[in-house]
Amino acid sequence: MKILTLNAWGGRTGQQLLDFFAHHQEIDVFLLQEVYLRATEKTCWDERDLPNLFDDIASVLPEYVGLFAPSVVHEWGLAAFVKNTLPIHETGDIFVHKTMDSLIDGDGSSIGRNLQFIKTQNEAGEPLTILNFHGIWAGHGVGKGDTEDRLKQSKNIISFIKTLSGNVVLGG
Repeated sequence: MKILTLNAWGGRTGQQLLDFFAHHQEIDVFLLQEVYLRATEKTCWDERDLPNLFDDIASVLPEYVGLFAPSVVHEWGLAAFVKNTLPIHETGDIFVHKTMDSLIDGDGSSIGRNLQFIKTQNEAGEPLTILNFHGIWAGHGVGKGDTEDRLKQSKNIISFIKTLSGNVVLGG
């Protein structure tokens, strides 16, 4: 099974990004972060962003099931595209930092972080859960090191993984 994870960066690379998906349909599961779904000015602030990125990707991946897990006003969040030959048993998401719609005045560091999950099976028919995640933003001079919030978010992910049966892949 081939799984690819990619921060889509709101689609700022434009057609290049869509061409990438069109030319890599050997991938079984795409796990994407920073994806827009019919975004408005509430979430889409940069003119380079593609406010319909989820739909744009879906149009070049007709053999895939698109799954969107929003974290801001049902317009911005995580997305997965699963090849339609792979069985999907269950999907969803949980918040591991703050909550849905915790964005304050366009401050990206205030966004709640969710963990998207897709329950499927591996080639041997064994249970497999694929997780998609975008960690807490490193804005405002915090850097990439550990913080209390990042450690708590990691503990929340581990707690969720412990509830799962079978193999687990964490991407993001």
